[in-house]
Amino acid sequence: MNLLFFTQQGGFLKPFAWVMGEILNVIYKLCSLMGIANIALCIVIFTVVVKMLMLPLTVKQQKFSKVSAKMNPELQELQKKYAGADRTNQAVMMKMQQEQQEIYRKYGASPLGGCLPLLITLPIIFALYRVIYAIPAYVDDVNEQYKSVANAIINEYGNEQDFNYKKALEEFCSANKIQIRTKAKNAENDTNRVIDILSVFNTTGWEKLKKGEQILKDGSPDDKYKNWNAMVAKDSFSNVMESQEKKIDQILKINVLFGKFNILDNPNLKSITLLIPILAALLQFLQGKISMAVNKTSDNSKKNDDPMGNSMKTMNTVMPVMSGFICFMLPVGVGIYWIANSGVTIIQQLAINKYLDKIDIDEMVEENAKKKQERYEKMGIVSTGNTTSDIAKSSTKSISNMKTSDIQSKKPVISQDAREDLSNTNKGSISSIANILKERNKDN
Repeated sequence: MNLLFFTQQGGFLKPFAWVMGEILNVIYKLCSLMGIANIALCIVIFTVVVKMLMLPLTVKQQKFSKVSAKMNPELQELQKKYAGADRTNQAVMMKMQQEQQEIYRKYGASPLGGCLPLLITLPIIFALYRVIYAIPAYVDDVNEQYKSVANAIINEYGNEQDFNYKKALEEFCSANKIQIRTKAKNAENDTNRVIDILSVFNTTGWEKLKKGEQILKDGSPDDKYKNWNAMVAKDSFSNVMESQEKKIDQILKINVLFGKFNILDNPNLKSITLLIPILAALLQFLQGKISMAVNKTSDNSKKNDDPMGNSMKTMNTVMPVMSGFICFMLPVGVGIYWIANSGVTIIQQLAINKYLDKIDIDEMVEENAKKKQERYEKMGIVSTGNTTSDIAKSSTKSISNMKTSDIQSKKPVISQDAREDLSNTNKGSISSIANILKERNKDN
């Protein structure tokens, strides 16, 4: 089954897809000038270029992972310390959050530090997938070849009264299990809609289209496919296909792989294309192994106490298997992208790991903490030389003297003075508590 959405991407991803499309268009033109116009090759080069453009984000994310690996033991100890705490106790929770913030501040990190590069990367990755799936919508030369065939069909049957050529092509896709998404049905014009349909045809699809055979049931034309049967019954259909034979051959040629396979074909158990999903799975497994190296902690005894690390190990085992299965179910072109992406990622990861190994982690932490402190000062959080810790402690004076044993016993611990003040307020009122603490800070 093939999914069809070759009309250019709209919505939120549109600008990202447009940029990716322009890059791919330039790559294809350069390859054409060198006499090697091949979509499979363009996908590989395209993947390399995009991965290099995203390298600064990758380095930033890996630096955070390195710092996170050193910071995680302290965070885990903090979780253990408050493991038996009463989660409904406001004072205890404020104390825990304060200590957690202090750990992040100590390392110059942020709870969202590893997420921000990923949030920037995700739209690019999704747009990249859309472009690869929709090459004729973004690459001018490829689009022209498909447009020639599409316009030949439209010019011949656009005014036909006995049948609808668009429905005829949809019926052809239905009979051959080619799924047409809503996106294709809502293409901005008839030419794009026909290109959407033609663009998904693999070698078998083009052969069947050129033959133009009626779809029969019990020896007679199947009424379920009446538009298709009516269109191919005309002598003009074979004439249209013959007139576009060179264009169709060019389309097949630019989609060729290993000299005889089409990148829109699915991998076959009896051909060399079976190596595509196998290689995709192996490279992703290797990629996961290498990426885990940057997250290793120096304390091997705490490996079992790291649920996130254990989850990553499980994913690095399961995901490659799933990737291989998915690549086997999808066209070869998708597998080529995954292989190229994993290959480039592995090379980048090895280089990044080597680069990070030369960096003193303590110096990195110190530099991060300094930058974070400067950022706080610009935001006005620190104005008199007091650290955020000092400010937090002064505004939670009655909380800072709590003992771990009190936390674990779930006792509602609070100073005697604060307890007397609270007795005269509405219990459970957070605003009242805040006002009391504010007044007490003024007195101090």
